[in-house]
Amino acid sequence: MTHSIPDCVAVALHTPAGTVLHTGDFKFDHAPIDDDPTDVAAFARLGDRGVLLLMSDSTNAEVPGVIAPERGVGPELRRQLAQAPGRVILTLFSSHIPRVQQVLNAAHHDGRYVALVGRSLLRNFNTAVNLGLIRVPPNVLVNIKQIDGRPDDELVIVTTGSQGEPLSGLRRIAYGDHHQVSIRPTDTVVFSSRIVPGNEIAVNEMVNRLIRAGARVVTPDMAPVHVSGHAAADELRLMLRLTRPRFFAPIHGEARHQKAHAALARSVGVPEADIFHLDNGDVLEVGADRASVVEHHDIGLIYVDGLGIADVADGILRDRRHLSEDGLILVVATVSSSDGSPVGDVDVITRGFGAATDELVDVIRDEAARSLNASVTETDMLNRLLHDAVASLVWKRARQRPLVLPVVVEV
Repeated sequence: MTHSIPDCVAVALHTPAGTVLHTGDFKFDHAPIDDDPTDVAAFARLGDRGVLLLMSDSTNAEVPGVIAPERGVGPELRRQLAQAPGRVILTLFSSHIPRVQQVLNAAHHDGRYVALVGRSLLRNFNTAVNLGLIRVPPNVLVNIKQIDGRPDDELVIVTTGSQGEPLSGLRRIAYGDHHQVSIRPTDTVVFSSRIVPGNEIAVNEMVNRLIRAGARVVTPDMAPVHVSGHAAADELRLMLRLTRPRFFAPIHGEARHQKAHAALARSVGVPEADIFHLDNGDVLEVGADRASVVEHHDIGLIYVDGLGIADVADGILRDRRHLSEDGLILVVATVSSSDGSPVGDVDVITRGFGAATDELVDVIRDEAARSLNASVTETDMLNRLLHDAVASLVWKRARQRPLVLPVVVEV
């Protein structure tokens, strides 16, 4: 299968009931960078033998026509490099090996050097080179530590961070946190990728910071610097016509993408009754002449806590978020076991609470001591009195809600 990463495959499961075909991520690029196109003939053969169930990529089902070939990105990258007055900082998915190859070719064509930034990018690049999946033009690579000794208009910096990931290269560059690269007014930043749904806020904030720093930003909406790795509507129709499945389940996409893919299936003759809209956790049981959703399993995020995997109570997660955002105030009070009267001073300890001045800590200590003057002897009630008094005071004084942890010691 042709996709945006090397060595993609579809899987055909041959069972006594029939063949179940899972396409994986794919598109029909007939002249890909690695000269290894999707094996159309293999799908035609499967269709001739009979496909019981087709499960096919729905990501671009709403996109009409076909996806442009990957090779079309190369000329646009050369144009962007040729007209850039200074450095070009280009971000992409670190697994997009064909795109990395095109960047290397464009830089070599424009007489520029390429520096790679980001652990995942370097790891994937080295693996691809060792496997012969990337052909590095001569004398085009330089270490990121050596870029200060070269003219800006001879440099291309390829980095991770196209989705605004917090610790990625481009994110740190945009926020001024990268120790080797900082934005200059002559820089051109090229986003050779689309925004993954859900990352819009992080990416847009990063773009705004790059522009404020003086960079010129180029996105796929402004120039054809990216093409998708997922088949568009006409390619999905071709897959359906090649395989002619008895049953069909659109997969890999949001509900709207799957619905659009189902409409494509109906347009090529798949009956509505034989199309299954599945949610995560649905169990589709398929036989030679029938198929149905027979049960549903509750699935979702799995929380790994230290060395264990288990359900973590919502309260625990809430407390951890609370600690990370506002910090902790620990209030330790010693009281008499006979009448609940205070014994000694109240201790106040803060961690991660930014508003913890000496004056505020003294006020918290006094308020905690006053809350103990009531004729209460039950430890649980004393804990509650301490918590409510301190939390209320801190909110009034600092407009923050740190985790207040009262500890009552009876003597």
